Amino acid sequence: MFMRIFCLFLLLLGGCQRIGISTKATKSCPPGTVHLRENLYIDKAEIANAHWREMVFWNAHCADSITLQHSLPDTTVWDEVIGKPDYRSLVELYFRHPMFNFYPVVGISYQQAVTFCQWRSDRVNELLARKKDRRFKKVRYRLPTLEEWEFAAAGGLESHENPYGLKNPFDKKGRPLFVDSTNANRLKWPPGIWEVKAFVPNAYGIYQMIGNVSEMIDMEGVAKGGNFTLPADSCTILNQQTYTRPQFWLGFRCVCEVLE
Repeated sequence: MFMRIFCLFLLLLGGCQRIGISTKATKSCPPGTVHLRENLYIDKAEIANAHWREMVFWNAHCADSITLQHSLPDTTVWDEVIGKPDYRSLVELYFRHPMFNFYPVVGISYQQAVTFCQWRSDRVNELLARKKDRRFKKVRYRLPTLEEWEFAAAGGLESHENPYGLKNPFDKKGRPLFVDSTNANRLKWPPGIWEVKAFVPNAYGIYQMIGNVSEMIDMEGVAKGGNFTLPADSCTILNQQTYTRPQFWLGFRCVCEVLE
C-alpha cells in the first residue's frame, strides 16, 4: 500500500496535470476531455509526448523492467523518412526533448495505445476515489470507435457538406486551418508535425481531429483524420488510413466513458 501511494505521489510530481489527471477537472468533465453525448467524452487534443512520458515515469517507479521497456515508443520511425535529413535528429530528440512536450506521441503500436488507455483509466480512478466532491466515481478511457471518431470530428456539422468539420477550413490565402502537407512544408524545423493544440478547435472544442497525425481507432490497423504527409483532400472526416506497425505520422486520442 505504501509503495502504491508513493508511486502516485511520484506521478503527481511528474506532471499529471498536463494530461488533465488533476481532479479539478472532474467537476464538469473527466480529466482532459470535452463532452460528446450522454456519458461519452473525448480528449480535447491528441495524446502528446509529455502525456506518454507520464506513463513511462510511472512504469519506471512502479512496474517491472519488461513493462517499462514495452511502454517506450519506437523512435526509429523517424529514420523511415527518405530524403529529409532534418527528420533523423528527431530519433533522439522528438520523444525526450522538452521542446516537443506537446507534440503528438508517435512511434507507438495499437497495443501500446490500448495499454495507455488502461493505465490512464486506473490512475484517474485512483484519484477519483480520493476526491470527496467528485461528480464521477468511475471512468474508462479507450480508443474511439469509427462512429464516435467521425461524430466528434464533424463538430455538429454534416460531414458530407463540411468534410473537415469546420465551416471555414481555409484561411484568406487558401491555406488549410489544419496540418496537411501544405502547412507541414511551411515549417523549417521541426519538419512537418505541429503541437497538439495548434490551429482552431471545432465547434465541440476539439483540436486537430483533421491533419497533423492520423489517429488510431478501436479497429486495429485503421486510422482516421489524415496527417501532415497528406494533401488536404486526403484528410477529410470520411477518409481513413491503414497501418501495420508504428509510424511517424500515427498517434491517437482517447474517448472516456463515465461508468458510475
